[in-house]
Amino acid sequence: MQNKIQLVTTTNTVEGWEIVKYYGVVTHQIVIGANIFRDVFASFRDIFGGAVRGYQKDLDSMQAVLLQQLKEKASNMGANMIIALKLDYEDVSGGGKSMFMITATGTAVSAKPLSAVINTSEVGHLDVNSNKLNYEILKERYIASLKNRSIVIESIDSIKKLEYYNIYNYSIISNFIDKHYYHNDHNFSILYSYFATSSRDQINKFLLTRNVINIKNNKFEIILKILKDLQWFDMPIIIGLLNERSIQPVSKGLYLLLLEPENYTKYDLQNFDKLFQLLNSLKGKYPAEKVTKNLIGKVKKYWTCINCDQDIPIELNHCETPSCYSNIYGVIQNKSNPDSMISIYSERKRVLERLFTENSI
Repeated sequence: MQNKIQLVTTTNTVEGWEIVKYYGVVTHQIVIGANIFRDVFASFRDIFGGAVRGYQKDLDSMQAVLLQQLKEKASNMGANMIIALKLDYEDVSGGGKSMFMITATGTAVSAKPLSAVINTSEVGHLDVNSNKLNYEILKERYIASLKNRSIVIESIDSIKKLEYYNIYNYSIISNFIDKHYYHNDHNFSILYSYFATSSRDQINKFLLTRNVINIKNNKFEIILKILKDLQWFDMPIIIGLLNERSIQPVSKGLYLLLLEPENYTKYDLQNFDKLFQLLNSLKGKYPAEKVTKNLIGKVKKYWTCINCDQDIPIELNHCETPSCYSNIYGVIQNKSNPDSMISIYSERKRVLERLFTENSI
């Protein structure tokens, strides 16, 4: 159920209102380049000039967008008010990334007026900020343009635009990574920033799209690096990919097993046995053998590498293309295969069982 958010306040109570239900903490983040902050502080010497005022306007616009997203989340929870609002600015630089994250956190609640004199329709802001109005107008125009199938995003700056308008179109993103992305620290930071503002559910849906499943693994490794930095891990998603009938999703599942969650629970142990069953079932299933005959009837047996599309003699268990060198499961440089993952996760399961037992004593 959605309610209109009538008030956002930094206080824990609101005079004239009674809080009748607490929905819990609601939070939203925007990750932006740190350059804007360096430029702001460098411009303080020109305090009467337009530089500081211009950057202040940019920051105000970002804050307005951030609060709007926070209100939408609280509204989806069924709240009509956000109390205890707090804004935090955090440096998330590292690993070649130079960014700041603005986080808005509050408590979503339902409240009712203590007196019938209070007109609930008049609570909160009666005006609409011009920056917010223009933002929504431009966002609508941009969304409309994306519906044109001839629109193809080829610039990394376009990813920043998707993030700015809070548009999570993963078909566009996967196509961009596959066809146009080239790696450097700046480009990676922008792509990382886009995914950092995504929810876990959005990322999971992204990983299961056909575009991502069919993407070449040298490009998927870029996604893998982002997921590692975000500490993403979802065993049911990985098991679902390994359970598919074609090599493309299986390959992606083997890649994702290279990641690790920040914390394990006893529920994860239940998934390990299913994981071992699937990994064992993959042995002998690949590579998919292909057979051809030439004009004199000589038989050729081979398998096709899913990364470089080269035909490989069936007796080889890896692609011999120097820039590829994938194993029979399509994993570049044999970084992951059923045997190696069974060994790694068997050890993890054994130690986890011991630790959970010790902690329960």
